[in-house]
Amino acid sequence: MWISEFDDGREIKYMDSNFILSLAIAGLIAVLLVLILLIVFIAKVGSMMNSLKDKNGSVQQSNFAATPRPVVQSGISGEVVAAISAAVAMMMNDGNGETKYVVRSVKRAKESRPAWGFAGISENTKPF
Repeated sequence: MWISEFDDGREIKYMDSNFILSLAIAGLIAVLLVLILLIVFIAKVGSMMNSLKDKNGSVQQSNFAATPRPVVQSGISGEVVAAISAAVAMMMNDGNGETKYVVRSVKRAKESRPAWGFAGISENTKPF
């Protein structure tokens, strides 16, 4: 760096090209080192999570025969019950293909207001 001085005593510091280049290289090296450390950290956490799984690596088969059939209200088809059960199993899956949730009954929801009421609410509360 070199310094330029005015007549009234003020000083201006200028950076030379070697200082700028060395500062840029140091910044790039620091960023790359942090990225490498982040990659290593994420890989270690992933391997730790994988080690928490079953040591044999086998997936236990769930016992479908022991699962009770849901109580279904009359007028609801088997396809609807199957779709609801599949949706619950999909959303409540614990990550290894098993779920602890069981559909015990399926019945129609009571309508609290007419369809035109729901249409009015949805029309008046639409986002911009």
